[in-house]
Amino acid sequence: MIITEVKDGFVHTYSDTGYRLIQDGTGLVYDEAYDPEDQHRTYQESSEKRTDQSDEASTRDLYAALKDLGVIDNEQS
Repeated sequence: MIITEVKDGFVHTYSDTGYRLIQDGTGLVYDEAYDPEDQHRTYQESSEKRTDQSDEASTRDLYAALKDLGVIDNEQS
């Protein structure tokens, strides 16, 4: 699933399942994107894994799993 987070005027877009992004309209492919908030760029997930992905879980994956299990809340991550 594609996740977007807005912070300090920028939109951070990434796949929570580790896939690369394809920018709508341009076809450009990214591991993750940081766009000015006023650009309103949109993305689709590709079928290709990010180049920084390995078979091991990332810290983000571990925190997400702990949140899903109710072990930690949002303020702890």
